[in-house]
Amino acid sequence: MEYRYIGRDAIPDFMPDSDFYGFGTFTSNTVALNANNNGLPMEGGTNGKGINLAFEYQLLKNTALNIEYYWMKPIKSWDKTNPWNELQMDVVTKF
Repeated sequence: MEYRYIGRDAIPDFMPDSDFYGFGTFTSNTVALNANNNGLPMEGGTNGKGINLAFEYQLLKNTALNIEYYWMKPIKSWDKTNPWNELQMDVVTKF
């Protein structure tokens, strides 16, 4: 379990984990959504806080199931932005 708090413009946008969505006015393809910084999520950005839960289960000798859950919301926004949820599941096999 991990808690993250990344203030707006605290670090350059390319440095945070790309799975943890910061909140700002641009999407990952850099199209402006509006000029008010309304708290829409953007990949790998800043202005976000939340938790990251991770779980790994060994299915076989060389196969594992990885599950990660993210719950994030903006630190500051001009409107009532709902929290952002993301669930990732991976099956990893090593040869």
